Amino acid sequence: MKILIVDDDVHACEILEAYLHDVGYSETTIVTNPDEAYSLLNQGGKPFDCILLDIVMPEKNGIELCRDIRTLESYKNTPIIMITAMTDKKFIDLSFRAGAFDYITKPFELLEVSARMRVAQRSISERKAAMDSYLALRLESSKSNDISGFPMVSVDRSIDVMSMNVESQNMVSLRSFESYLEKLTRSEGNNVQVAQIQISNIDALYSEKTAEEFLDVLSIFIGVLREVFELQDMFVSHIGMGTFIFSMVNTDVPDPDVMTSQISSLLAERVGEAHLDITIGEPIQMYVGSPPNFDRLIKVAKARIKAKKGNPGLMAMAS
Repeated sequence: MKILIVDDDVHACEILEAYLHDVGYSETTIVTNPDEAYSLLNQGGKPFDCILLDIVMPEKNGIELCRDIRTLESYKNTPIIMITAMTDKKFIDLSFRAGAFDYITKPFELLEVSARMRVAQRSISERKAAMDSYLALRLESSKSNDISGFPMVSVDRSIDVMSMNVESQNMVSLRSFESYLEKLTRSEGNNVQVAQIQISNIDALYSEKTAEEFLDVLSIFIGVLREVFELQDMFVSHIGMGTFIFSMVNTDVPDPDVMTSQISSLLAERVGEAHLDITIGEPIQMYVGSPPNFDRLIKVAKARIKAKKGNPGLMAMAS
């Protein structure tokens, strides 16, 4: 991978570069000024595959730089990893809202850096596969004007690709959502829960809309979630089959049935004829002090949606 390191501390840059070289990432570039980093990225040429940013820098901090980088077409989805001494939830939230992919706190260890880079590299491969699937699906649907015969997994990948570009600062990839949860559950002061909501007819909605129209509906959907749950710092991610998970931190858990009614009412007002059939499951309590088992979290989230729909055989799995 071609990697850019941005930190005003030259010594810290050199340590990080040495770590990266030790684990096989030798194509690195160091820049100590955020404005120079932005200019370099804006020059064109072969793009960087991954960007590592410190937060505390003079003139422009790493969060501001991250937000600026996301405006560049070539870097809308490039993994940006914050590497910083800032551990407060405020900085974590601001970083992910600005478009960060991951967040590593100093002092870091070689094994952690290596693991995070592998996750970033895997994300690049997954995004490429999703994009290939999306383009193939769109090509076929443009010929027949119908995607009803395509498997849901293809529609899922298309949703994931399009959701990367939703004009919302609260929609994140699954990899980023996992990293965000991991950071929050490290702090004893956070009460973290994960709720789930499914748009049951999302495949039909997708087939009826253009890509732009579908993005608009997703943006409205996320905005309504924030409004009803009164969560400005909520992050949302798609886990497949039209099911989304979102974070609730240090807040009271609302009644899912009441929320379903309120969300359905607002969506009916704001998306016009595009009816969204939604189901909200019981929130999942995360345990502070230990890293979350993310694979199990996704299974439980899906099971709780199915249990809410009246499948009693899934109640045990959903607990």
